[in-house]
Amino acid sequence: MVEDEEDSWKPPPRDDDMEIPGELVLARDKAATAVSYWPGRLLAYIPPATRKQQAKYTVMWLDGATQDIPRSWFYRMEDDGFTVCKVSGLRYCFYPLLRL
Repeated sequence: MVEDEEDSWKPPPRDDDMEIPGELVLARDKAATAVSYWPGRLLAYIPPATRKQQAKYTVMWLDGATQDIPRSWFYRMEDDGFTVCKVSGLRYCFYPLLRL
């Protein structure tokens, strides 16, 4: 009896080079590529349930909110795009400190 392909499929493992939880990233919160990136921290790897789904990573933004995003939405310090992506939101993080 031939085993169904979907039954024999196993989700891909997470990248062992990533420190999860704890990896610091610059990530976008939308599918559009012409958006700003925000600082965040990876909390978890979510393997896909089926072959057609993408793996996702739970990121915690600076404001404490969390979001599940695909790998293509963020850069690690080792990634080529990390130093050239448009970063946003930093002035809002430090604004209370400027008023002291």
